[in-house]
Amino acid sequence: MVVVSHDRYFLDKVVTRIWELHDGKIEVYPGNYSHYWRLRTEKAKVLDRQADRQADKIADLEAYIRKYGAGQRAKQAKDREKKLERIERVETMREIVGPVMGFGEVERAGAVGPTLSLPSPSGPSGGCAPHRCEPPRPRAWRTEVFGCFDRARAPPRTTLRAALAVWAGSRANAEAALRAAGVDPKTRGEQLDVDAFAAIAANRSALVHQ
Repeated sequence: MVVVSHDRYFLDKVVTRIWELHDGKIEVYPGNYSHYWRLRTEKAKVLDRQADRQADKIADLEAYIRKYGAGQRAKQAKDREKKLERIERVETMREIVGPVMGFGEVERAGAVGPTLSLPSPSGPSGGCAPHRCEPPRPRAWRTEVFGCFDRARAPPRTTLRAALAVWAGSRANAEAALRAAGVDPKTRGEQLDVDAFAAIAANRSALVHQ
């Protein structure tokens, strides 16, 4: 029997195996929901550590290629470029988080007559006027914000410190920009909103132009 439910208590009491569907792939975990969640969390931590180490390696290779690609060490740089192409990227697990939702302020715009609604309402009706929210005004150019966003959300999914290393020039720069923006370097990209990405991009720009 296959059961689909959002009731975790019910799943803990009933099921003996969990099938997780993610990115078009099914992975099977033994046990009930709580056991599945423990196994998934442990696996995600292992993959995150592997992805961090790989991101460091990739950042070092890319830095060497940029520095020596056209100089006396061009042959060594070409070898590293081929090595970079052969790297099989570690695929981290998507963190399951609730959606970030926000609604603007509204006010009553006026009364609605009973003949304008079908079926006719049993009581008085009114219209609502939402207030337009101003978009965030980052101190960085829009292209820099989108560049930060693309790097943070690109596979393999990993911590922002590792994901933004190349974009920021180094892991140290990435961590400095993240901390200056008030973001934990171990955070993942899908946990941030537009304001956070704008702040990271602004602080990275400040580091570059120091």
